[in-house]
Amino acid sequence: MKLNVTKPTLLLDIQKAQKNIALMAEKAITNDIRFRPHFKTHQSAEIGKWFKKFGTESATVSSVEMAEYFANNGWTDITIAFPVNVLEIERINKLAKTNKSYWSANPFRNFDSRGTFLPHAVKD
Repeated sequence: MKLNVTKPTLLLDIQKAQKNIALMAEKAITNDIRFRPHFKTHQSAEIGKWFKKFGTESATVSSVEMAEYFANNGWTDITIAFPVNVLEIERINKLAKTNKSYWSANPFRNFDSRGTFLPHAVKD
């Protein structure tokens, strides 16, 4: 089948995607690790539901806007894997009131939902 795709479009094999999600969720449970998948690629509340179906409660995103989107779709434990922008502090504070959120500027610097530097990696 030839598709006439003219703009960036997410094409998925639903069965394979859900099988992979289930496999990763099971590995996390087996190893007592919180599964915190990055939602940057799919940016989809519908696909986020697939993760919840397999017990995932945490997500990683790459912007405050994306965090707001997933918060508005029922996610309450969100890591923003991008430096805190003080110009977005009002939006960040609004998110912090209803979400357990973390910011990670890089693997060595982590911030809580108030923008406070944490000298250690964020762990649940």
